Amino acid sequence: MEKISVLQNQPNIEKEVRIETVERQECVVFIDAIKKDTIDTFPFLSEEERDTFSKKLDLLSENNEVISSPVILIGRLRSIIATLNNSHTKLEEDVKEKQYWLENPIRYKAGTFWVDIESGTFEVVSLNGVSITNLVTEKRKEIGGGTDDWQINLALGAIMTSKNESGVTVEIKNKNGKTRFPAVSAAGTL
Repeated sequence: MEKISVLQNQPNIEKEVRIETVERQECVVFIDAIKKDTIDTFPFLSEEERDTFSKKLDLLSENNEVISSPVILIGRLRSIIATLNNSHTKLEEDVKEKQYWLENPIRYKAGTFWVDIESGTFEVVSLNGVSITNLVTEKRKEIGGGTDDWQINLALGAIMTSKNESGVTVEIKNKNGKTRFPAVSAAGTL
């Protein structure tokens, strides 16, 4: 009986391996399509710049950890494309579903992040305990070209939107030190 159960399990194992290989192959084809389209159409300044871009995508295709997660893959692709420093060359989603954004939007001015609430305008320190500067810096890695202010504002806009409705704790600085307040998300379509 043990031989029968082993034989029965083999097709399942083969099927799992085949599915993993197909998903991996789809990711590699996706990366190759982006590579080909970009190399064929982007005005690289030199052959060296083109070859460096190509090598980055080749390394990405070989990285099993990245290819196993579509979220990580898209993030890495955006980061690589952003190295071209061209605001017209980007990987974007076509968002047609409902999105949520902060009820009190955060804005960037004079090198600082600000939020207006009933009692005044305050400097934003963090969102849900994570430094706003670190969040924006990480998101900027996916944005190529444009001025620093443009990149920061674009990153900030992406950080303030979500597909999920949830509250956010915004840490602000006031005259007396730091305090927290919840900024409840509001429903809307962007």
